[in-house]
Amino acid sequence: MKISSIKVKLTLQGPILTGATNPGFLGIDTPFARTLAKELYLPGTLVKGKLRQAWRALGGLSASFPTDSWFGAPAGNATHLDQNFDPVRGRAHFSDFVDSASAGKSALRSRIKMDECRGSAADGMLQLLESPYASGERAVFEGTIYFFERDAEERAAFLDAVRLGLSAVPSFGAERGIGFGRLCSVQAEMGPGTS
Repeated sequence: MKISSIKVKLTLQGPILTGATNPGFLGIDTPFARTLAKELYLPGTLVKGKLRQAWRALGGLSASFPTDSWFGAPAGNATHLDQNFDPVRGRAHFSDFVDSASAGKSALRSRIKMDECRGSAADGMLQLLESPYASGERAVFEGTIYFFERDAEERAAFLDAVRLGLSAVPSFGAERGIGFGRLCSVQAEMGPGTS
């Protein structure tokens, strides 16, 4: 098998948020995920999961995609005891998607939960989010998908499936239900060293 790479650019519209697993500055409830160079990023696992979810949602259009071969088969769990618990690795591996122009960028937003009886903020329900992108501001997150291909035909099919699936994702990151991280455009092209 040969390894090929697909360079992907996701252009998102602010506000955008992907919560970090490490603590942020004092008082910030949800810091944005950052690289060691302080660049903002979307985890590759998030993009991979949204792509797999989009292929499922596309139904008949994606029935020909060998999703389990490309991404790995789901393992059994407490709900599905009849399934195999052994990991089945996929042939596609995702880097994190980084906004290289974002180093040092920061801003805060606040959210509250309303007490319906009083019509005011409920006690202790103020949340501070690190939201460095203004409403309507565009940001480009770039990443790479490495793919172990069988042949050039499969590589072309995988590239088309990536373009189709990512284009079907309405938004990325956290707080999508209130309009964060809307997808504006997707670019996916074969990287250097692949033909």
